Amino acid sequence: MTKAQAIGHVERVHKKVITPFADLLLGRIMSKKLTVFLIATIFALKLILTGPEWVEVAKWYFMSQGAVDIAGVIMKTKKAHDINPGNEDN
Repeated sequence: MTKAQAIGHVERVHKKVITPFADLLLGRIMSKKLTVFLIATIFALKLILTGPEWVEVAKWYFMSQGAVDIAGVIMKTKKAHDINPGNEDN
């Protein structure tokens, strides 16, 4: 095995390890937002949280989820463009 082949192998293994870790981390962040929203809903039902406080939590949850969805669409579009770069209108 040449040095270039060894470096290529290490880079492929590195990508395989980092990608699942990043997916796991992002998955936990998103589920934490949902957990906070559900706890706020339970607190509101038990009258621990007032109506305006619950609305504030709900607003931030939906805004942050919208930002995540928009970022996902942008990344998917960029990935599709990277695969088919000849589809540009100049």
